[in-house]
Amino acid sequence: MKRRERSNTAIGSPGLPGFAARRNRFAAAVAGLLVGSAVLGAEPAAIVLLALGLVACDTGGNAADGTGGMDAIADTTGTEDADESADGTGPEDMTAAEPLAGDPEFASYCQGIVDAFRALYEGLELPDNLAQENPPPAKTGDEFDPNEFFTVLDRIHMEEGWTLDFIYTYASDMGGSPELVARRTDSPLCQSDPEQPCVTESFLLHVLVDGSREGWFQLKVLGIMGSQFYQDGHGWEGRIILPSHQGLIAWMEEQKKLGAGMYEGDGFDEAGIAELKVDPVVEVHSDRIHYNLVHYCRFSDIGISRLVADHSTEPPYSLIPDSDESEVLFECTWCGIP
Repeated sequence: MKRRERSNTAIGSPGLPGFAARRNRFAAAVAGLLVGSAVLGAEPAAIVLLALGLVACDTGGNAADGTGGMDAIADTTGTEDADESADGTGPEDMTAAEPLAGDPEFASYCQGIVDAFRALYEGLELPDNLAQENPPPAKTGDEFDPNEFFTVLDRIHMEEGWTLDFIYTYASDMGGSPELVARRTDSPLCQSDPEQPCVTESFLLHVLVDGSREGWFQLKVLGIMGSQFYQDGHGWEGRIILPSHQGLIAWMEEQKKLGAGMYEGDGFDEAGIAELKVDPVVEVHSDRIHYNLVHYCRFSDIGISRLVADHSTEPPYSLIPDSDESEVLFECTWCGIP
């Protein structure tokens, strides 16, 4: 297994560059790899797929300004002393790579939240008014409203005076994806009137949690999976939380149908994946929230990984310094959309 270290990320999961930056990275990767292909004799299609693996989903979640995902909310807040927790344990005691004893009832609850959350946006067709580059995407008000997320995420809500909105980025040669933002309620709908720009901030600055572990899990779902609607072309990417063994097996069957390869060595390691401990751990402490979650990354070579991290309990829920660790459990030769 491979171990990957993370740092300076907020609760939305490790940061992902903005769509335009990802397009530039993809183009650069393709150009460089095509030069190498002339020497190695590789097929151009294989080079493009390799480039996608390099840029598509090293991390998940987008910042409103497209500058660096949740990394854009640096650790300037919520950096309480990480030496000791409310129960007297140090950070080393709270970030073990293996989860604590599983809670089947909580795992079942979390799986229900993930399934219901995905059902809100999966199958949505990208409107023509967003699938345009010049002129840029323009909303009519009939698009998907991300505030629908709160019909499932019933233990979190927006701060008074703020609402969820999204900014859509599209490129004809690459596709498109949304960036979830918080918009002032007295500001016009984003991308609806070029003469009146909307006033936005990171949505993590204005989402409030009821304090329960269910609420903190719901916040993690919004942060990791909240920008995965209206994805198109190479904009298809992101992380999906796998909070139960049932969900893991269902995902594995989907990947097998798509022809994905999940391996330690060669071939699809079905037995190894089925033995993974995926029950989510969400510990609520007085000054921090501890997460131990398993998720998979679409369109990348990362595959299934475990994220262990502590976050502050105040917006924007910044990472506690030196508390995060991501471990790749199974690499993926080609992870598909489901």
